Amino acid sequence: MLKSSRKRTRDELKILNTYPPPRDDPRFKSYWEPLILNVTQRQNFKEDHLFQVATLCGLYVEKDALEEIIQQEGAFYFTTGGRNGDVHKQRPEVDRLSTVTNQILYFTKALGLVLHKDTQTKLNDAEEEWE
Repeated sequence: MLKSSRKRTRDELKILNTYPPPRDDPRFKSYWEPLILNVTQRQNFKEDHLFQVATLCGLYVEKDALEEIIQQEGAFYFTTGGRNGDVHKQRPEVDRLSTVTNQILYFTKALGLVLHKDTQTKLNDAEEEWE
């Protein structure tokens, strides 16, 4: 969950009032605020981007919930007495987490929220540059 301890500026509060989060969930709001402030301050911002931001926030909330389940229950479970005998299986939440993570990467890239290369740092040819 994202949290900011600093006070919001007048402009930031205006943006947050203009584009309130579509869900009342506190976890959703914690992702919405920094993302909506970032996206709305861009020159190419369109209100169509709000759906993508909301989708991205929902994915982050789902990712958090899946990680909590996996942390509490473990990534695997054990079945006994089946046709194949005792079997060690991966939880379905692990597969879903992988899918959600890929979707988060897609939406962050679509919104231009990926890390950009630091222009002050020289990379050698073997290192990848951040987009």
